[in-house]
Amino acid sequence: MKRLIIKALRLGAQIGIFGALFWYGINAVNDPDKLDKFIIGLTVFGVTYGISRPLFEAVSEVVGGIMVIAEFLNRHLLEPQKQRLLEEGRKEGRARERAQIVTRLEELGLDPDQILPPESSDTSAQE
Repeated sequence: MKRLIIKALRLGAQIGIFGALFWYGINAVNDPDKLDKFIIGLTVFGVTYGISRPLFEAVSEVVGGIMVIAEFLNRHLLEPQKQRLLEEGRKEGRARERAQIVTRLEELGLDPDQILPPESSDTSAQE
């Protein structure tokens, strides 16, 4: 499906290039006859065919370069920030869970310090 869309876009661009050059060629000649139009059309067809391949290769290289830059930025900017936020969320979740456990143990009349390990060993054991 992607190839079909790309081929359709290429064809549309080629038709656009051909049409623009042909229109310009016809307007550049004063009172063109059928032979003039035919020669202009043939010349424009050759020019369109000649420039369309390098043009599309250049565009694909630019798009490829943009994708490489996007991957680089994702890897070096977004991923580290995502990992930091995930770790902060884990720490907050563990702290909240520990606070709930301490509250529940105190409600039951138990000493949380005797049952739960110290917080420093709790976080280092999970990392």
